[in-house]
Amino acid sequence: MFADFYKEYEIAKNSKKINKQIPEIRNFNRIVFCGVGGSGMPGEILSSLNNTIDTPILQTRENLPLWADSKTLCFIISYSGNTKETIELYKQAKKKNCKIIIIASGGQLSKKQETKVLIP
Repeated sequence: MFADFYKEYEIAKNSKKINKQIPEIRNFNRIVFCGVGGSGMPGEILSSLNNTIDTPILQTRENLPLWADSKTLCFIISYSGNTKETIELYKQAKKKNCKIIIIASGGQLSKKQETKVLIP
């Protein structure tokens, strides 16, 4: 299983199909990863590092925390781009004026105006 993951990672890393142009994002003091199922795993992994880094990281599947605001960086992750819970989290992040980066392969989220990482 790990060998397959590494092979897929190498393919993705070298892919010209992945949009890798992410502008520098500044002035945030917390990070929230928004995603369900496998799309929630990056947030689970990184939030486990909370004791080793200065910026608090949270993973959520349903609702943004009350403290989310314009100083919060939200990664909105949905492989399909159509996961209803993730789209709802995107709407919450927009309403709270969070800084947003979308990671998706297509669907509704890929059509949003925010910074995106589009994966094949």
